[in-house]
Amino acid sequence: MPATAPDGKGLWGRRFRLPIMALIMVAALAAADTPQEQLDYLVASLQNGDAAGAISVFDPQMKDFAEIKREISALGTLSGTLCEMKMDRGATTGANGVQLQGEWKLQLNPQQNGPPLIRTEHVDISLQQKEGQWKIVSFTPLRIFAMPAPAVFERIASLANGLSENDGPGALSIFSSGIAGYGEISGDLDALTSQTDVLCAIDIVADNETAGIHKLDTDWYLQLKSRADGGPTERRRERVQVQMEMLKGKWRITAISSLNILAPIKAN
Repeated sequence: MPATAPDGKGLWGRRFRLPIMALIMVAALAAADTPQEQLDYLVASLQNGDAAGAISVFDPQMKDFAEIKREISALGTLSGTLCEMKMDRGATTGANGVQLQGEWKLQLNPQQNGPPLIRTEHVDISLQQKEGQWKIVSFTPLRIFAMPAPAVFERIASLANGLSENDGPGALSIFSSGIAGYGEISGDLDALTSQTDVLCAIDIVADNETAGIHKLDTDWYLQLKSRADGGPTERRRERVQVQMEMLKGKWRITAISSLNILAPIKAN
């Protein structure tokens, strides 16, 4: 049965952060440490860049331990990592185990220039006592520990470069063929790059990732100069929300908040 606080409210809706506010109570279990202390230590280790400490919370015999060790070791090279847990549900699973479910949020600061990545995942965690200590024996999904993917930034840079080089097909290749308005995007890019000299810069202001999908807040600047004699010059500046997903091994734009940013230049 889920653990219950004295006031009758479940304990798993409270937040885990530094210091961890939630108390994981398993009354029947007595040990040198508790699940709460282990999760507290895991959060603190991740935030302090102590990869060895974070890895020590996991059972070396668990499935995917090698991958977890590799990913956490890589995360330890990043600075300023923030971690927050909000466990919604928990239940004892026999004499020496506890299962937890909830939300885990990590803020990771990439080594290269760029905004922090804020990653949110619904996690399932199982802990068991191993030789007097609580150890995580199951943790999903493992992608919570993945390093920030520079390919997301590189694809946005490729889009800006394609536009600046008047490469319509190259710019179009960044978009998923299944995106809403794909035909309009294709036509606009063809007209824009064939009729106009384009200078484009795209800055990523914020990167929020959930379930492997990136939602980017981007700041676009375009300078457009008509190739027609005496044609107009137009400057555009717009914040655009972009969604990116991994499709067939490549990051592609699967949603965009505004297609006006790609519209052909308007004649005077």
